[in-house]
Amino acid sequence: MRVDPADVLAGVSGPVLVLADNQAISAAAPNWAAAFAAAGTTHRVRLVERASEREVAAVLAEAEHLGAATILAVGSGSPLAVGQAVAGRLGLPLLTAP
Repeated sequence: MRVDPADVLAGVSGPVLVLADNQAISAAAPNWAAAFAAAGTTHRVRLVERASEREVAAVLAEAEHLGAATILAVGSGSPLAVGQAVAGRLGLPLLTAP
């Protein structure tokens, strides 16, 4: 799996909080820094291994601390579920790349 944020970042405002599983981080993270820089936005990557209320609360706190303007969820169901919950609660746009 290769996820290139440049494919989904057109018009996205940042900072972007990227939620990803191990496989997505291994496959795509080396390309993310350049892609986000090219898009003119900052980002932070957070590993999400399981979807739980505890994880959602931790990601909510991180998103607020970062001042995230967009959530990008990459990989399996856990990052997608947590991303959906966080984006919904904060009223932020959610981009997904399963």
